[in-house]
Amino acid sequence: RLSCLHETLRSSCDHVAKSQIFEVSVMVALYERIEAAFGGLFARYGRFLATYPWTIVIISAMFSSMMGLGILQMKSESDVEVLYTPRNSQASKDRTTLKSLFPSATTDEFISYQLTTLGNFGEVIISASDGGNVITEDIITELFELDSYIRKNISITYGRETYYYDDLCAMYNSECATTSLLNIIDEDDIAFFIASPLTWPVAVGSDGDKNNTIELEYLLGGANLTSTTVNVSAEESGVVNSAEVMRFRWHLREDTKADRDLAEKWEDAFVEAIPKFATNHTTLVYSSSNTLNTELDGGTSGDVFLFSITFTIMCTYASIASSGGNWVSSRGLLANCGVIAAALSVCCSFGFNSLIGVPMVDIVGVTPFLILGIGVDDMFILMSGFKSTDPHDPIEKRMAETMRTSAVSITITSFTDLLAFGIGATSVFPSVTNFCIYTGVAVIVCYVNQITFFAGCLVIHARRVAKSLHSCTCHPVKSKEVMIEEKENLCKIIWCNGEAPQKYGDDDSLCEMGPRKFFPMLVLNIPAKIIILIAFGVYLGFAIYGATNLEEGLEMNFLAADDSYFQDTIHLTDEYFSDNGPVINVVFKDSLEYWDSHVQTQIAHLLDALKSNSLLESEFEISWLSSFILYCDSYNINVTASDNFIQNLIAFIDVTEVFTNDIKFSDDGSEIVASRVYVQSRGLGSTTMDGIMMTEVREELSKSDFDVFAFTAAFIFFEQYVAVLPSTLQTVGIAVAAMFVVSCIFIPHPLIVIYIVLTMIMILIGMFGYMHLWGLSLNAITMIQIILSIGFCIDFCAHICHEFMVTKGESRDERMRAALHHMGVPVFNAGLSSLLGIFMLTTANSYIFISFFKTMFLVIVFGIGHALLFLPVVLSLIGPKGAKEILETPVLEVAVDGEAQGTVEPEPGSNNSGYTSYENSGIYENVGLRKIHIKEANSE
Repeated sequence: RLSCLHETLRSSCDHVAKSQIFEVSVMVALYERIEAAFGGLFARYGRFLATYPWTIVIISAMFSSMMGLGILQMKSESDVEVLYTPRNSQASKDRTTLKSLFPSATTDEFISYQLTTLGNFGEVIISASDGGNVITEDIITELFELDSYIRKNISITYGRETYYYDDLCAMYNSECATTSLLNIIDEDDIAFFIASPLTWPVAVGSDGDKNNTIELEYLLGGANLTSTTVNVSAEESGVVNSAEVMRFRWHLREDTKADRDLAEKWEDAFVEAIPKFATNHTTLVYSSSNTLNTELDGGTSGDVFLFSITFTIMCTYASIASSGGNWVSSRGLLANCGVIAAALSVCCSFGFNSLIGVPMVDIVGVTPFLILGIGVDDMFILMSGFKSTDPHDPIEKRMAETMRTSAVSITITSFTDLLAFGIGATSVFPSVTNFCIYTGVAVIVCYVNQITFFAGCLVIHARRVAKSLHSCTCHPVKSKEVMIEEKENLCKIIWCNGEAPQKYGDDDSLCEMGPRKFFPMLVLNIPAKIIILIAFGVYLGFAIYGATNLEEGLEMNFLAADDSYFQDTIHLTDEYFSDNGPVINVVFKDSLEYWDSHVQTQIAHLLDALKSNSLLESEFEISWLSSFILYCDSYNINVTASDNFIQNLIAFIDVTEVFTNDIKFSDDGSEIVASRVYVQSRGLGSTTMDGIMMTEVREELSKSDFDVFAFTAAFIFFEQYVAVLPSTLQTVGIAVAAMFVVSCIFIPHPLIVIYIVLTMIMILIGMFGYMHLWGLSLNAITMIQIILSIGFCIDFCAHICHEFMVTKGESRDERMRAALHHMGVPVFNAGLSSLLGIFMLTTANSYIFISFFKTMFLVIVFGIGHALLFLPVVLSLIGPKGAKEILETPVLEVAVDGEAQGTVEPEPGSNNSGYTSYENSGIYENVGLRKIHIKEANSE
């Protein structure tokens, strides 16, 4: 049977050699078919483009410029709460419910912890000029002068009316509500106050009126205390000896939109006026409730000038990287056209989105930097593709080949970028949504501009070169040799010589020759491959460590510039007033039988359960019900019946006005339809812990039989801490899955798809990990930057993988050498130009730009590293074989009656025309080729 096998194989070898490419590697055939389909379309477009370049360039430029006029309709949004908190969050729903039950009462019943917002106010933190005690007669006197200055000298005009603080202030007990130590001091008797003991934690007014008290822990920082009770700490019961800082707030009304508009204008005037107040004994640090919004706006707009510098840097580097050869073949000015195409894309996107009413948000300020990087990447790819064509071919043929290869490559990356931003636009964070819309539109317009505006400029460049025209003057010039023969002067020979390139590489610049030689030499030898794989293993280890320790949440002071006056306020607040967290509303929405002792016990147990949580203050509770029960017990009032309970409760509220807005009666006053009590969070000092605290409070309330929820204005921001990680992981997961599908469509080879997705995951893990190691946290801003990194991290890798698949060669190493030769240079130069472009952001003042620099630096470095080091090593070792490799190295397994017998290989030099050797072996390599089975009575 084995003798028969030899003759059978000989007679069928011609058929096998012709058909095995289809029988052996379906994936390679499928890839080539899809590549041919897309390539054919772009090739036809390339010929059309070569015929009408000026028309296409003019139409493209005019369209982008005209769309850019829409910027005149641009509207912006700078409200921090709107932008950086999740839309339709549980906290926002709870706030709506709370407002409907207990409307704002800042006009007559202002109590700060009852607000559903953080409030409207101006604030000053006072410290002694000499760094000493702030509770002195001189400083208290100066504070009264400051208060008078603010009330009498700060005014705003709205319409025809002029408003002072007393016209706009929040009211309590018919007086302007301020949070200040001055509330318990008689201005005419400051010396008496200083001489009297100041009790802690609650201080009583100079007049001894116990109804005129104030909580000092919210007003005094760095207090030095002495205990007044044996076995009781000074914090629980003591007197104040001295304090380092003092806080003063002037509260404003916010019941109506008109109130809020006036308050915002007054706050702006307040911030401008405080620095003008002359002090002798104090140092003032100031802010307002609107400071963060105004600083956010100013912090980013103040750094916009950096874009012009970045644009200049990108143009300069693109020119240098493309200025090789001579004065005819130089592509320096052509490269600038690629940068201009990207800038036009930004202009078009901003104009278009303004026209359709998408608000501009601060984070969109980084979009121009991003699009310049993407545009320059595409530009280098197209120029490299054109360089790779035969310079002696007609321009139409060269453009057809350029578009057939390079345009397909940038189509893949642009589509994946667009997909990443499209997925990001579904985020629950409005800032992320708006950024992704602006940037997604810019990405697609940038892609169109590159294959129209820049590609048209590429044709015009090719025509100029073909006519031997000078790259700057467009005058005809001669080659250097001819000019020397004609004895032209030296200056003219140096500045006016040139000719069209005759072969590949004639017009290379130093920025192209260096990487072309360096990277293949670096990665395609065994020791280097081992070192690179070990290095990436170490990289991944540090990345995993950092990712598991990444903090979540956005500190609000990050949104202000580093040199903002607001940073001083945040610093002193964190240092002196961070021990206590926000007061939390516990709201009972249903109508309960509060007179029933069983209900009272259930409510008490619920509050005790909340206070037993280590994240909440165990001694803090403000409860109208507990106070009312104590009131009734002290006066022996029986309130076990409904009518009696309600009647006495109304009388109690008249006496203790502090609870007026904590109980909602039915229209006829016969029952309580809703009420609220209060507990307080500890000062946790961590955004992650704030989010955990909010979650645990809600979980505890969910166990209750009552229809109850918890809310404080800070929960609106705490929602971000809870939502950002799930939202990021969901977006990244969907994006990775989408990239997998796109890779399957454009590069339908299972190994390549697996390597692309694996590389993307490695880069994303690196992003998460090294963000932590570089001092960044996961928040709505860095979430945006992670989304954009999804597109960036696949760009460079897809270019290399695509080039590896279309390159023919005798081996994997040879194909990778050719892929790096053609695609490694534009990938390297695109990455380097992007790094240079974002380098100016290191001088920025805003957290948004600084964090963008850090994340972009990481993704570019990781992207280049994986594309030019990791992937070449992996593909050269275990990458898919190309069609030529399969045809020239066939190995056929032979089995007789299902039992393996050996392998059959072609005779060396036979060009696969026949098989002349049969080697027995105990181990047979299955390389995915057709297996030949021999049966006893029949052969296949």
